[in-house]
Amino acid sequence: GEKARAEELLARLTVVPDEPSERTNRLAMSSKVNHGSLMVFGTGDSLRSVTMTANSGFVRAAANQGIRYSVFIHQPRALTEGKEWRAIPL
Repeated sequence: GEKARAEELLARLTVVPDEPSERTNRLAMSSKVNHGSLMVFGTGDSLRSVTMTANSGFVRAAANQGIRYSVFIHQPRALTEGKEWRAIPL
């Protein structure tokens, strides 16, 4: 049923182009503030949407530069959990 749930979810999604807000473009680049994060958070900001993320490092770095985003920070999860059953113990 996982494939069916994925197809159902994808049918409900709308992909939007990267359009970072003007205030996002003012951020200075650093190890935590990179191009990918600027596109994700900046586009969410220009759309006035809440960005769900585990990237608290970027959120903190942006706040230190005076820019706060509307975010919901969740706990990070490994993307390899589904493959753990095949893992070979070290």
